[in-house]
Amino acid sequence: MSTGIHSFCSLTAFELLSVWERGIGSTQLERALLLIAAAYPGETSPEQLSIGERDDRLLMLRESMFGPAVSCIAACPACRERLDAEFTIADLLKSARPEVNKIFEVSNEGLKLKIRLPNSADLMSLIPEDSILLNRSRLFRRCVVDARDPDRPMAMEDVSDSTIEAVGKIMSESDPQADIQVHLQCACCDHPWDICFDTLAYFWKEIESWAKRILADVHLIASEYGWDEREILSLSPLRRQCYLDLIAADRGVSIE
Repeated sequence: MSTGIHSFCSLTAFELLSVWERGIGSTQLERALLLIAAAYPGETSPEQLSIGERDDRLLMLRESMFGPAVSCIAACPACRERLDAEFTIADLLKSARPEVNKIFEVSNEGLKLKIRLPNSADLMSLIPEDSILLNRSRLFRRCVVDARDPDRPMAMEDVSDSTIEAVGKIMSESDPQADIQVHLQCACCDHPWDICFDTLAYFWKEIESWAKRILADVHLIASEYGWDEREILSLSPLRRQCYLDLIAADRGVSIE
């Protein structure tokens, strides 16, 4: 299991394209682990990172690949006006972060519990077809290290739903990076509300759009100069654009 922060490596265009290709047909959780494994080669067990720690690393990778600016479109829940929201990666990073592999001690309804934060392996064990209550109970059982009532071990199936709910709340509060809320306010009616920012979904959508653009660029440059994919991807974005501009000038067309 990971015991600390490993060195971060920003991905080359070729590496990011390879991750994108491997992630096609994968689940969102599997894509997150592919990205972490590529950007943190020293991390031997990325699936054991808490969800907040995982998303923290994904945000840092996203900033290194596409910059700090983040934008999205949201509809006001009061008047349905569309709002263009802009913020930065720094706005999404929480200052309070739990210690790696920390065990939390919780008391509830006379029970003394020791719990850890959920990780990607835990989430992959959940069954989408099952009810929220069943999956919440399944997640609880995986994350409880010890439970006593009050001084003797007890079976997980004997824990009440109210205790499971209370522990879930404590888990959320202890790993704020796992639930990023962005505050918005409508410019038309001044209605304030919060939206949940899904780090992986947003980042992967950007990667998909980027991959399609870069492959089109590779096709055009390769068709003109006969270079292979790796050679073209090794060019900086500025140099690739310069070649695209030259091709456009020769053909008398505009290439975005």
